[in-house]
Amino acid sequence: MTPCIKCGFSADNLNTQTGGVASDPRRHLEQLNSQIGQAEALLAQLREQVVIAKRRINSRLSPILQLPPDITSEIFMACLPEFAFGRADWPTRRRVPGVSMPLLIGRVCRAWRDFAWSTPKLWSRISLCLQHSSPKDCELLEGWLARSGQSPLSIHLYYLSHYVDGAEGRIGSILRLIANCSERWRHIYFHLPVYVLKALEGVRNRLPRLTYMSLILPREEVPTKRCEGFSAAPQLRHVEVDGYNQRLLNLSLSQVTRLSLAPVEVGNCLDILKCCPNLTHCTFKGVAEFTTAHLLPPVVSPSVEYLELESGLGRFPALSLSRLLDALTLPTLCELRLNTNLHALPHTSLLSLVSRSACSVKRLTLTACYIESGKLRACLTGIHSIVELEVTNCVNSSIPVISLLHPAHASNMDSIILPNLRTLKLLTEDRVNFGDLASMLEARGKSTSGELYPGRGDVARLRDVIVTAGDDCGPDAGVLEQLRHLVAGGMEISLKRIARCNDWATVLNPRTGNLR
Repeated sequence: MTPCIKCGFSADNLNTQTGGVASDPRRHLEQLNSQIGQAEALLAQLREQVVIAKRRINSRLSPILQLPPDITSEIFMACLPEFAFGRADWPTRRRVPGVSMPLLIGRVCRAWRDFAWSTPKLWSRISLCLQHSSPKDCELLEGWLARSGQSPLSIHLYYLSHYVDGAEGRIGSILRLIANCSERWRHIYFHLPVYVLKALEGVRNRLPRLTYMSLILPREEVPTKRCEGFSAAPQLRHVEVDGYNQRLLNLSLSQVTRLSLAPVEVGNCLDILKCCPNLTHCTFKGVAEFTTAHLLPPVVSPSVEYLELESGLGRFPALSLSRLLDALTLPTLCELRLNTNLHALPHTSLLSLVSRSACSVKRLTLTACYIESGKLRACLTGIHSIVELEVTNCVNSSIPVISLLHPAHASNMDSIILPNLRTLKLLTEDRVNFGDLASMLEARGKSTSGELYPGRGDVARLRDVIVTAGDDCGPDAGVLEQLRHLVAGGMEISLKRIARCNDWATVLNPRTGNLR
């Protein structure tokens, strides 16, 4: 028999040694137990040596531990989630996926844990659902903040219900910990009731690093006292507030470049634009007008490049956007998005804004608008600079849009509608005449070279066409052949059906002209 490692005995030797005690089974059993104990102790020692050997291998041969610390840090940072601020689905989430990644990294091995614990940037993102908090969350948050050192913080706090039994004390402790490090806030996303938000009053004049703020507040709550916590933030550039109330929040807006507010009154929109000379991207949703008795003062906003307006439910929903557009002058406007919530498109005010501002609108999006064919023609004819046109869920829109864009329907030699158009996106629940669509695309393609309509000026070639419709039939074989021919010429075309089963959903490969 082969001798056991480091034991000094073999099975044959064991029989010899135990031969003298064969007559006493108790002594025999004691010797066996003793030898088992020695074997177990040896096994434990060997296992410890295996662990030590693995650590040495990891420290000397592990690829990631051979990298410079700054490279390793960047690799670990790439594992963290990018917070998608302002997304409408955040209120339904309890946690930000991946935000606990530093803890997972620390479970791999001691070396990774030591590295993670000593890398403050890994702990700079925090996500907490307050009403689901436990007593351990305060302890975890305190340790988390300590490991983050002096790194700027990105924080998600959300509280989906107003009252949860026994949660008030824990929430207060968490908010105090968060408020105590307000000097390090960089990005914040708070979905909180008003009474919880007021617990952060102490951060006033202590927000030197804050650059992004997104607040979701219950619209039904009546403010009792104005919140002044965010009235001074010298680096704040991006603000989003859903549930905005002028009497509730005093915001630092003079240096803001991107702003999104909902809901907001027309007069308040103009007041805000006056106070934001650096504003480049502006979104007003739930725009309402509660009186039409007074004239609105004109406002010139010299830097606004992007404007998105959505009408609200006030006493005069059809007039709210119209009155706002009539009061604005936006000389640098490039992209305009309008949503009238199925009310009439204020085409006259829209054309007046473009003419008065002498701006070049490159991208126009019309959503949930009621559009008469004649007014749509006037609107598109009056804005020659449009490069991208998107029409989504507009009443009576699909047929007029396709028809108006056909060069053959121009009223005179110089009036081809939207001659610079390169991208068309059309989403409608109505049926679409795919034959007319293919004919229009082909005609505009030929017009680029002057073959079809000479003397009517240059026409840009459409490059991207996306049509999503509620049609039950879809394009026939002849239309598909026309579309393949256009795709072979460099046009990208996507046709989809609004239905549970996309039985004719079609995507044309721009390189081969084949279905994919």
